[in-house]
Amino acid sequence: MATTKAHINPAVLRWAREEAGVTEEYLAKKIQTKADNVLEWESGDSFPSMPQLRRLANFLKRPPALFFMNQPPELSPMLADFRRNSHDFPLSAQSRYMIRWAINRRKYAIELSEELEEVRTKDYPIISLSSNPESLAQKVRAFFKLDIEHQINLKKVDDFLKYSIRLLEEKDILVFQTDKVDLAELRGFSLSERPYPSIVLNSDDSHAGRLFTLFHELGHILLQQDGICDLDYDDYDYNINKISNLEVWNNRFSAAILCPETVFKKYSNEIIIDKRQILIAQVEELSKIFLVSREVVARRLLQLGYTDKNTYLAFREKFQKDWEDYKKSKKKKKGESVIIPQKYKIINWNGRKYTRLVLDSLHNKNIGYYEASNYLGIKPKHLVPLARTLYNKEGV
Repeated sequence: MATTKAHINPAVLRWAREEAGVTEEYLAKKIQTKADNVLEWESGDSFPSMPQLRRLANFLKRPPALFFMNQPPELSPMLADFRRNSHDFPLSAQSRYMIRWAINRRKYAIELSEELEEVRTKDYPIISLSSNPESLAQKVRAFFKLDIEHQINLKKVDDFLKYSIRLLEEKDILVFQTDKVDLAELRGFSLSERPYPSIVLNSDDSHAGRLFTLFHELGHILLQQDGICDLDYDDYDYNINKISNLEVWNNRFSAAILCPETVFKKYSNEIIIDKRQILIAQVEELSKIFLVSREVVARRLLQLGYTDKNTYLAFREKFQKDWEDYKKSKKKKKGESVIIPQKYKIINWNGRKYTRLVLDSLHNKNIGYYEASNYLGIKPKHLVPLARTLYNKEGV
């Protein structure tokens, strides 16, 4: 019995592959076929089978119907890429998909909120690269009502992350989280256009790592300069080039938000007895007080004159080694990890603000169950349990 062929448009397949940033050889390997087959499909000399088309669509993150279009769609908008390692870690098909995914969700949020006639936040603090990150951080914390006493009284970094995300979402900043994106490739990116500017965090990062990314990306939004970010620039990278200036500024801004100068100095003066010999244990104690990573504490100690560059770099080398060891141990224990219920994953990926917009629109009958499930990426049968979870957690 002859295998049914999918008579796709070769130009669309070529477009989808190039948009995903992969070669014919790489694509062939991922869908378990020969590179010559992909070349023939893209030239129109032959066609994939239906199972092969499904594998193509799954890997390239495109609906199967797209490959039958008369011509390729317009090119997707690409964000500015500020990463120093972009040549070593080119964006994968999954990362490119997550960028399209976030852009589309922001568009959906605008449409849904207009139907709901919601009043949206448009006026955010006005800042520039000439703004002092320290004094600006105080104004921004006040604008978002980020209370330092509440922060210090929280018990876990996870709680601080959730608290911070909620405060940003209350000011109509959408916060999404990625799915299955390599952390070495991408830690976060932002969409600064208003209304509903958006922040995307890598769900594979630690809670403390996501916290730093959250406020780094907030800096990009307030500067209205969105892009794919590099969080590894340090203060001494300043003035190398324009990109590093932007990333250094946002790193300083994020650290100043997380550890406000006055309060940080108060605790540092109590804990650090001798600035000439700051101990790892003292850094760890400060990180537990402010619920941030040891890296952020070390940055603040450097920025506020408690330590020098060499000491900071020694700390950082130690922290990076510890992080690599942690990731290796986590990988070994993968089968023992706690299984998170799907409804919580959906809320984390989509964010509470966006999820609520979809469910409110469903409740108001502005959209149906099928549309709502598509907006959230779930099956219709999961909408009611999801709504119960969301509204109960929000106290609605």
